[in-house]
Amino acid sequence: MTGASGRPHLPTCRLEDAAPLGRPTVDQTLYLLPQPRALHSLGGTFVLSADTVIALPPAADDNDLFAARQLQAEIEQATGLRLRLERQHRPYRQANLILLLRAKRDAGLYAPAVFGWERQAEVLPEQAYTLTVGPANIVLAADSACGLYYGVQTLRQLVRLRGCSLPQVRIEDAPVLAERGVMLDVCRGKVPTLATLKELVEKLSFFKINQFQMHNEHAYLFPRHPEIGANTDQLTNEEILELDAHCRRHHVELVPNLQSFGHMQNILSLPRYRHLAETDLYWSLAPVVPEVYPFLEELYADFLPAFSSAQFNVNCDETWDLGQGRSAARCAEIGPGRLYLEHMQRVHALAAGFG
Repeated sequence: MTGASGRPHLPTCRLEDAAPLGRPTVDQTLYLLPQPRALHSLGGTFVLSADTVIALPPAADDNDLFAARQLQAEIEQATGLRLRLERQHRPYRQANLILLLRAKRDAGLYAPAVFGWERQAEVLPEQAYTLTVGPANIVLAADSACGLYYGVQTLRQLVRLRGCSLPQVRIEDAPVLAERGVMLDVCRGKVPTLATLKELVEKLSFFKINQFQMHNEHAYLFPRHPEIGANTDQLTNEEILELDAHCRRHHVELVPNLQSFGHMQNILSLPRYRHLAETDLYWSLAPVVPEVYPFLEELYADFLPAFSSAQFNVNCDETWDLGQGRSAARCAEIGPGRLYLEHMQRVHALAAGFG
């Protein structure tokens, strides 16, 4: 469901339900997705102005700068204000700042008591952050690049909701699940363009999704097997390399995904590969055919080097005809479960060979 702006309506997080530390605000509802683990109302507002500065500490890296520029662009789009962005050797003022800090590293330079934030006793976990919108400054603190990035996404949501006038709050947040993924089937109908996939990754990362997979069977250009998907749209190795880099910049892991057992009719129905099929349905690979595994190895060699992820979804689902054709004798000997397991062990060994 979307509003007039085309942006989705987000679930509510009510300040009065979050153990407020100070007096409640007039408008008690914030729409944040995902909802932070803890949100405390501090009362009042922080008003962005043309004099507000987005400040990075001297040790800020390219990841921090990228997140800061995202925030700068969001504020400009929502309010018309183009805030200055600075990497500072040391602070030269103590108010009207948006500080993007690594908590442990930068607490000495931007003292919590001076700049209005609370440092946690322990180092924050990998994806965690704290966000304090106070009377004088906004301070986002994390101990990792992805934690700071996720805090910026929350601050971007606040800016979309409230524009220049931001509620004074303290947010402490970390994910319940370390991996939060979306899988898109790119084999049905038109294959998305690279531009569309990049835009999707940006939207997913805005909502703190950190894993993306594209379910694939034939929608990829395999140089060793060019006839696969020859009459359809295809993604190329170069496009995957570019998408993978884009994902990493947005703290999303692009996990390779390729059918490796069942659901392979678009490949097995081609004359060159029919002998690899379990039955004349041309649906599943026949694990007793020796040529199956060199074939899969060649597909992996064409496909996997485009990805930086150490994970691989081999997608061995929907083996409806397994044991009903070429592998029937082996299935009768050891059973369908063991037959399936033998194939998985072979696939695991092949994938391990690519790291």
